[in-house]
Amino acid sequence: MQRMCVLLLLAGFVLVFAFSVRAQTGANAPNPDVEIAGEEEEIEVPRITALDLAGQLGVPGVRPVDVRQLPTGDKIPGSLRLHPGVDPARLITGWDQSAMYVLYGVGPGEDDSEPVAQKLVDLGIDARLLKDGFAGWTQAGMPVQ
Repeated sequence: MQRMCVLLLLAGFVLVFAFSVRAQTGANAPNPDVEIAGEEEEIEVPRITALDLAGQLGVPGVRPVDVRQLPTGDKIPGSLRLHPGVDPARLITGWDQSAMYVLYGVGPGEDDSEPVAQKLVDLGIDARLLKDGFAGWTQAGMPVQ
């Protein structure tokens, strides 16, 4: 009986020692090279300049998308409207899945377009962000309607 108690006590010490060594060496830290199921890496949304978009306006398969919270009367010619508070997954059913959608918000620092564009990219849509938003578009002297 005494021998059994000594063995259990010894086993307990070994376990405590093993866990303390793992904690000190960082053996419990997640391995950045191992992908955990269910954790997907976000794909960065590409950006496009006003000049690049202007050169592609009117090209089939290129659509600007206005996602400003409070849009003014002006917009980039041919723009679709997508309210930033609405889940885009509910609205894209009629969209051309092979098209490139260039989303724009107000401008730097006040851009509602980035989370919407990220959601579209996550849904498999070719979405881009207009660099500097609508403010950058107008400052570059690009046309509005």
